[in-house]
Amino acid sequence: MWSECEASKSSTWKELNAVRNILLSMINVLKDKRIKWFSDNQNVVTIVEKGSMKPELQDIAMCIFENCLIHNISIDVVWVPRNLNEKADFISRIIDYDDWGSDEQLFMYVDSLWGPHEIDWFANDDNHKLTVFYSRYWTVNSMGIDAFTINWQGANGWFVPPVCLVSKIISYMRQCFAHGTLVLPLWKSASFLADAMSYG
Repeated sequence: MWSECEASKSSTWKELNAVRNILLSMINVLKDKRIKWFSDNQNVVTIVEKGSMKPELQDIAMCIFENCLIHNISIDVVWVPRNLNEKADFISRIIDYDDWGSDEQLFMYVDSLWGPHEIDWFANDDNHKLTVFYSRYWTVNSMGIDAFTINWQGANGWFVPPVCLVSKIISYMRQCFAHGTLVLPLWKSASFLADAMSYG
């Protein structure tokens, strides 16, 4: 998800930034490989290949170039007409309405009581409170996606999940003998409240 400032940038900046972010987040997988990147933005193709006169775009292009050079990655950027890219375009416009988080002040207070917390299990690049975090979708800094594929035992977890996953999380915490802090909205009629209170 883009910050308010990033959302106001041009589509070329956003797509070029996406190339950089994916490259950086998958650098170990892409090392010593030849990859093909498809974009419906002709400017992105040109900028990755030749650079840009705009400093902001040139900085991103240089980051892509330098990381490809350092990690022996050959990147071919190919233009795809928009009418052939409708599915991918649709997916990129999906908004995660379940995304929410706690503010820094709450985290610091709770961490002083029951911390230190080690892993932020349900976060993203914009709302994570810890360096180690898992996210719903792949992001540059996340340790991975789908926290339910990891055994939570042994780490003091920070849980600020989508409300629709609360019951599943409580069940999985029991299964893993996990411990941590589960932050929930105050929703007195919620079906998960009894589960949360009984888990302790």
